[in-house]
Amino acid sequence: MGADSSERRWRREAAVVARRVNTGWWLGRFNLLLSLALIVFAVVVLTARTWLPDWVQTDALFATLSGIVTATALFAWFWSRGRFIGKEEALVRLDDRLSLNNQLSSANREMGQWPEHFALKGDDIGLKWRWEVAILPGVLAGLMVLAAWFVPVSELKGREEMITHEPNAWGQMEEWLATLQEEQLIDPGSIEEIEDKIGELRDQPENDWFGHASLEASDTLKERVGRDIQDLAKDLGTIERDLDALKTFSSQLSEAGKEMLLQEMEDAMKNLAMNSMSVNSELAEQLSQVDPSQISEEMMNSLNSEQMQELQNQLAKKLESLGSMNGLPPMAEGGL
Repeated sequence: MGADSSERRWRREAAVVARRVNTGWWLGRFNLLLSLALIVFAVVVLTARTWLPDWVQTDALFATLSGIVTATALFAWFWSRGRFIGKEEALVRLDDRLSLNNQLSSANREMGQWPEHFALKGDDIGLKWRWEVAILPGVLAGLMVLAAWFVPVSELKGREEMITHEPNAWGQMEEWLATLQEEQLIDPGSIEEIEDKIGELRDQPENDWFGHASLEASDTLKERVGRDIQDLAKDLGTIERDLDALKTFSSQLSEAGKEMLLQEMEDAMKNLAMNSMSVNSELAEQLSQVDPSQISEEMMNSLNSEQMQELQNQLAKKLESLGSMNGLPPMAEGGL
């Protein structure tokens, strides 16, 4: 066998050794990175299928998986290339493993002759693939991804409710408005005005619902509506109480006592007129027929008429519905 032929064959052997060593370094680190990446990806897939099932698509899954494999392969190559060997290092390894006493290294430096090439056995150069170590972790991680994709997942209970949960103040105000509307106590225009304000808060992006500004605006609106309802109840209660007193004790009251009751009624009427929650037209008309400044002795003596009795009954019913409302702000001292 000629020297040139031996050189070519030994250089070919060196290239094979270098390729196997370099592939081993790359594969080891690629396998480690891929296993970690696939485990994380499996967790993400399982979480997405649980919380956002509509967002998980097969095409997106395979595209993401391909991207992960490609990125991991490139990163593993950059990470392991510092360990790569060239043909010269491979020749040194062959010298050592084959006990050639540096003949290959010397010949490569043109300091000696290339030894005659001979067929190498599988274990001669000390390189043997351990496929169970090199492949198994990546395979197991891949199986985890498949399991995360195909395993049946129950939809998280309450997910829709959690997503659409709103600040409590909105629901509380809407309950109040529903009661007022059912009892036909407040003018529909006043109710619509408050509903519009709640709607403006609800029209914000959901991410802003629980922001400081939104919660502060909600609490301010709730407090204002609650105070208006309380003032309404207080003034209606004053009118109902004074009407009952004038009706029951008209003949027994002194002029000063009558004046005090009439003044209370007049003040309550004015407060009702200034309240942002206007009473409905029917009740407003009934109240307009009882003008405290125009009530005479004869009218007080006739307060047991059917009209006044109906007004008292109406006021008592409205007060009962107002008193059943939950979540109103604490009453100011002297309130009902």
